[in-house]
Amino acid sequence: MPMANGSTWRELRSQGFVLQTDLDEDDARELLAIAEGMRSYLLGAVYTAGVAAQPTAMVVFAHESDARTLLARRAAGAFMPRLPNDLYPSPVFVTYGTLDDDRRETLTHELVHRLNFAAYGGLPPFLEEGLAEYYSTLRVSDEGVTRGLAPRRTRFTTGEHFRNDRDDGVGVLEIPLRELPSVRELFTLTQGDLHEVLSEGGVAQAMRATALYATSWAFVHFLMHGPPAYREAFRMALKEATGARVGATLEDRIESLGFERTDAALRAYLTQPIENRREAVTPVPAPPPVVRVLSPVETKLFALRILPLRGQGSAETAGYLQSLEEAATTPAERARVAYFRGRAAEANGDDLGAAHFYGAARAESRGDALLLTAWLLHASGGRLTPPGEPRACPAPSPFSEPAAAEEATLALREAARTALEHDMAARSLTALGRDKQALAHARQAVRLDPGCWSCLFTLSCLYAAHGHTDEARRLANSAQDRLPEPPPAEGAAALARHLATVRPPRGRPGLAAPRRPDGAPSGGASAPGGTEPSPRSPQPSSPSPSLR
Repeated sequence: MPMANGSTWRELRSQGFVLQTDLDEDDARELLAIAEGMRSYLLGAVYTAGVAAQPTAMVVFAHESDARTLLARRAAGAFMPRLPNDLYPSPVFVTYGTLDDDRRETLTHELVHRLNFAAYGGLPPFLEEGLAEYYSTLRVSDEGVTRGLAPRRTRFTTGEHFRNDRDDGVGVLEIPLRELPSVRELFTLTQGDLHEVLSEGGVAQAMRATALYATSWAFVHFLMHGPPAYREAFRMALKEATGARVGATLEDRIESLGFERTDAALRAYLTQPIENRREAVTPVPAPPPVVRVLSPVETKLFALRILPLRGQGSAETAGYLQSLEEAATTPAERARVAYFRGRAAEANGDDLGAAHFYGAARAESRGDALLLTAWLLHASGGRLTPPGEPRACPAPSPFSEPAAAEEATLALREAARTALEHDMAARSLTALGRDKQALAHARQAVRLDPGCWSCLFTLSCLYAAHGHTDEARRLANSAQDRLPEPPPAEGAAALARHLATVRPPRGRPGLAAPRRPDGAPSGGASAPGGTEPSPRSPQPSSPSPSLR
């Protein structure tokens, strides 16, 4: 069981990361310094600091066996939208061991995913993975930064067949150019096509999936370093569009250059030595991290975000909870233990037990947004949906305990700090019929995180309900641009239904161009690259019509 081996867990906080780990402190500091170097370069030369205002959470296990509780087979690390038992989405990078070349590349790859989403929204899969692969091979040192290096584990060949080779002790898959998908095919790839390499499929499927990843990297490298016409097409596509529309815009530009011509140019490009760029960058030393040793109770509470609450292993978790209940001494600790007991009861179908424990958690710590949210979700009988997972527009809805629900909602109004907490407050206030207060929190959610698709969806619904259709449509279009890949099925369907209700009436002209959350035409982001303008995420919403 993770964290049950008695090792010491620490929390290290730096400018860009919050690391929780059972590595030795020296190893943890070294890992954090490497991560900060990568992040500093990306934000200084590729993106802007505004797309990563919140620190990135990392969980690094000392032992691979513990990490396998969370990581897929063969994965050296991964970004997850949340740990298994988290109520609020909170992206976290999970890996194990020190940052060797593989894990450093995995961390950078996954960090680029996060920055891409903050800057652009949901990019087409080949472009999302291609950019992440391209920047994963960054090398940052005191002498400068090198980017555009080829992946160490794949290379292209004019041979007839896939072939495994070794280079300096590293396994390399040689991919025949004849096996590359066409550029037109790249635009039709799904996330499932690219992630097949981590599935249980056979060798042929794994090689095919690896070829898809490699081709995504190769096409992005070609767009970044290749002929000027393609570099310009890429730069303009990212400048003119956001989210999924980037793919359509880029596809139009490539089509104007000719798909067959592009295929030939890409294959010719890959027969030449791979170009990389060396940039002289003066490292900016990051302040030393703040290091804190987690207490035994804190370590166990952290473990409860991961351990199974039902099914295999849940009996051990129950024992964990029992020992925690005896060890917890402060109101905050007792409240968290009660919260996890409520989560476990709910997971096992015990509604009465869940109601009891959530009530106890709320009584112990009245100003905790997480505990208030858990109580409200349970008290709504499923009519309120978990944060970040809307399945319909918010609407007035009765609670089983109206007075207590109003008290908890007003407490959540005061406790809300993050975008999703404000979004949750807006939805709960709408359920109580407090539309104007709900609007204030929905606006604040979008101001705090203009890329939060569920926050944009909530605000759009509130405007639509009160007749502000144009504003609602702009926000809904922005929400659609920001759907994650793959999109949540119920959330995407709910958003599509909502969009259908705010379309322009027949005969009325639609929008001239996709809109950002602030009402301005989308755009302003430009292609990643060392010397070109940096992409920026949409700015917070400007004042919008008041509800009448």
